[in-house]
Amino acid sequence: MNATAKELGMTNTTYTDASGLKETTVSSAEDQVKLGNELVKIPSLMDITKLPSWVDPSGHKWTNYNRLVPYNNSLGIKTGTTTAAGGNLLFAATKEVGGETAVVVGAILGQHTAPIIDTVNAVSKTAMLAAQDAMTSAKILKKGTVVGYVDDQLGGHTPVVVTKDVAAVGWAGLKVKLSFAADDVPHTAKAGTKVGTLTVGDGSGGAVKVPVALQKDLAEPALTSKLTRLG
Repeated sequence: MNATAKELGMTNTTYTDASGLKETTVSSAEDQVKLGNELVKIPSLMDITKLPSWVDPSGHKWTNYNRLVPYNNSLGIKTGTTTAAGGNLLFAATKEVGGETAVVVGAILGQHTAPIIDTVNAVSKTAMLAAQDAMTSAKILKKGTVVGYVDDQLGGHTPVVVTKDVAAVGWAGLKVKLSFAADDVPHTAKAGTKVGTLTVGDGSGGAVKVPVALQKDLAEPALTSKLTRLG
């Protein structure tokens, strides 16, 4: 568990037991959100956590202490409430924005106002709804914008462009991660040939992938360029 926490960048988290009940097991809201961003990538798990109740094999019905489900597109995740730690809730929810399904993840910790389970649910609901309301879609790149070049290592640079408008989902002031994955680029190709994919977002909130293509014909370097390089 500690090795996984380290991989996820949960620098304020230490696990000393599997239940989380020991006082020596500690974490932070920021770290729990990092964990939640990984959990929402597991659809089968979310199908369980978003249930308001379930019936065990003996026929006994159990109620989910996360009262945010099944409302407001909540995905649930996990409560963690004790007298010592107070009310704690790691939550997630979806929001349809600009034709994309965005996911918001949040954590509320240390709620000690009794009844603590009700208090943490109420505070979490306020935070979740505010995060959903703040989500918006904004165009960050226009179709045809140059986002890179094919470099033939001999002085030739053929521009590559996005093939459609690129929108990012988030909130005001959010920094959006952009990453590029190149295809196998041929020695020659016509303008419009796809040469890679631009990914907007990190995948935790529903990353958008956009094809990137040559703006003009890609030609092999001239013989004089090759001879100059050899010289």
